[in-house]
Amino acid sequence: MTNILYFAYGYNMSNKNINDRLSNCELFNIGKIDNMKFICNKRSTDGSAKANLVDSNGDEVWGVIYYINNSQLKVLDEIESGYDREVLNIILSEGSNILAEVYISSKTTEFHNATEEYKNAIVEGAIENNLPAHYVDELKQISTI
Repeated sequence: MTNILYFAYGYNMSNKNINDRLSNCELFNIGKIDNMKFICNKRSTDGSAKANLVDSNGDEVWGVIYYINNSQLKVLDEIESGYDREVLNIILSEGSNILAEVYISSKTTEFHNATEEYKNAIVEGAIENNLPAHYVDELKQISTI
C-alpha cells in the first residue's frame, strides 16, 4: 500500500484527533509552508470559522505531517468537505523539502471566529507536536465566538 504524506495544520494536528478520524496514522515529522498564513475563514455549518490557509508573502504555517494511505485519504476527502486537496512544498524541521497533501478552502467567510473548543484543539496539537513557541503563541490568538 502506498504511503501518502498529509500536512495537518488545524484540528488534525492533534494525534488523538487524527487517529479518531483515521485509525493507525503514523507521524512523519513537523514542517512549515512558506508564504502562506493560517487563518480561520472557512465557512462552517455550525456558524463558526474553521482553519484555512491563504497566500501571504513572508508568513509561514507550521503543521504536522502524517503518513496515510489511499483509503485514509478518501476518508479525509469526505471529512474535509468544502476543502480542496493540493500538493504543496513542505519544509521539514531540519530544512529539507517534501511534497504533501494539504487541504485548502475557497469557501470562505469574512467571519473569522472559531469555537473555543476548536481553537483549543489546534493549540493543543501544536504543543503536543513541539511546533515552535512563537507559532504556538500565534495560534493562541485565534479569535473565538
